[in-house]
Amino acid sequence: MFFKLLYLLNGKRYRTKNARIRGKPVRLYLADTALRKTIGLMYWDRLKSSEGMLFIFGKDRKHEFWMLNMRFPIDIIWLDSSRRIAHIVNGARPCASILNCAPYVPQKDSRYVLELVSGFARKSGMKIGDRLSF
Repeated sequence: MFFKLLYLLNGKRYRTKNARIRGKPVRLYLADTALRKTIGLMYWDRLKSSEGMLFIFGKDRKHEFWMLNMRFPIDIIWLDSSRRIAHIVNGARPCASILNCAPYVPQKDSRYVLELVSGFARKSGMKIGDRLSF
């Protein structure tokens, strides 16, 4: 209920940035505040193939992500401070409950995390070490 209340307070009020990722135009929703990072894509009904969410962190570390209150699977891509891919999770699935919702933890530190529609990373050939520009 707590997260639902946060979502209702924030809604889908995110600044956006148009970007090209692997040559494809993508509209990025910027999770650039504590509230926006906490809510992320929770309670969204879907994400278009031309949309994503970019989490911007001030410090490099192993930022953990979970899929609580998500309604669809996504790809999660962790990027270091130079925007090189440090870790990829393809097709992260929503959690059924808070009691069974293990976090996704990258192997290396990151500064940015990119959430895209499930299948985007594989279809575009993303791999560890690739540099993304956005």
